Amino acid sequence: MTDQHIVAFGGGGFSDVDPSPIDRFILGLTGKERPNVCFLATATGDDARYVVRFYERLTPQANTSHLSLFATPLPDVRERLRDQDVVYVG
Repeated sequence: MTDQHIVAFGGGGFSDVDPSPIDRFILGLTGKERPNVCFLATATGDDARYVVRFYERLTPQANTSHLSLFATPLPDVRERLRDQDVVYVG
């Protein structure tokens, strides 16, 4: 089993600094050069601007994807998150 971490922080939005110090810290915890990172924009109801900002900020450092919990039909959440190194939850 690998080390697992929960990093909780508040503040909203992704920094204008690429990559931000908190993103570097979180991505560094994975020990991978390009970790798999998934974003759940639940706090904003999957607001497209927030999802796009996630991709703009993190795609240069990671393999990025997002999971909509407001989609119909609801995707298989377990399947989608199983291979992620980092899950950002808005």
